[in-house]
Amino acid sequence: MTFLEIAFAPYAVQSKVIPSMAFNFDSCPDRAGTDSTKWHKYAQRDIIPSWIADMDFTSPPAVVEALQARAAHGVYGYPAQRDEVFNSIVKYMRRRHGWEIQPEWITFMTSLVPGIHGAIRCTTNPGETVVTSTPAYPPFLSAPIISERTSIKLEMVLVDGYWTFDWEKLEAACSQSASKILLLCNPYNPLARVFSRAELERIAAIVKKYNLVVCSDEIHCDLILDPAAKHIVFAAIDEDTKARTVTLMAASKTYNIAGLTCGFAIIADAGLRTKFRRILQGLSLDQNVFGLAATQAAFDHGDEWRVACIEYLRGNLDLIEKELKQMPGVILHQRPQSSFLAWLDISALGFENAHAEFEKGGVGLSNGLDFGGSSHVRINFGCPRARLQEMLNRMKAVVARAPSNKK
Repeated sequence: MTFLEIAFAPYAVQSKVIPSMAFNFDSCPDRAGTDSTKWHKYAQRDIIPSWIADMDFTSPPAVVEALQARAAHGVYGYPAQRDEVFNSIVKYMRRRHGWEIQPEWITFMTSLVPGIHGAIRCTTNPGETVVTSTPAYPPFLSAPIISERTSIKLEMVLVDGYWTFDWEKLEAACSQSASKILLLCNPYNPLARVFSRAELERIAAIVKKYNLVVCSDEIHCDLILDPAAKHIVFAAIDEDTKARTVTLMAASKTYNIAGLTCGFAIIADAGLRTKFRRILQGLSLDQNVFGLAATQAAFDHGDEWRVACIEYLRGNLDLIEKELKQMPGVILHQRPQSSFLAWLDISALGFENAHAEFEKGGVGLSNGLDFGGSSHVRINFGCPRARLQEMLNRMKAVVARAPSNKK
């Protein structure tokens, strides 16, 4: 392969169709000793990690081939953001979400976290207010503090078995004169809720009424587990919403490439986009050459793998629901509609520190306190089923010795 073939058209090798049988989600590489944040945390202890939001599955074959082709070149200098990568994103948004965007709307970042900080800083001044909700992805809670902004944190509520907003409190928070931006997670992490069009239209009406910008984190949008649910891009609700929204996306969660640090913002309004890019300078470094290659390969050729992954995750979720029936005091209030994360209410167990008790029992879950949700844990079920079964077995043993179950 020549230099030009590698540099400008390196991903043609991915055009072949990969049979579904090639996707073996039951067998995954050993991640110990591979610089994995997820696995390094408990490297010296018999604890199965199920916390940070990456899956243990091998990425799509097309992604692996693209990275191998790029690595074969042997020079890894500063990357250029090629037109082909922008065009892949544009086509993917059209094909997957029915959303027509322009290449110039796209701004690359090393991850979505700088995008959250950038959106806050380009729309508010120190002392002004960020509206968000809890439980929430931890940077939603820390970013306002780091930026010297205040925040209003609204607790999500259960209505007819689904997590949603307390609409009166949301409007009251947005109506305050200091409130300038709403942080939205769509689909919602950690509650795994896919919002309906009616809910998103209601949010759009509120932010229009009080002139707020919305930073919409949509990184979990391509792993929709509930067949009855459909992801709707918030910015696509109407023209006004499009003009006041910073949409954050990446291939990282869906195609398991978070370590390649390649996220992007989509901002239609030129003025908002200019402010965002100016703030982002210094918050986000140059792109990773492998991240760009992997993103293009995933969006162009990863769909068959994505569909197979969704089916496997649905099976894992079925297993969780089955095993929870044998864990009195552990409640899954809503079956996750998206991604590979489930939010468990363990308040009834009676432990002083339930998260620590699960660690003692050999399961490393996410601590709900980090999300602003006490008495909860989050389990990552993006792993081989046998591993998930072992985690659930260990959890059952912990639950059996809970104070609430010794009465």
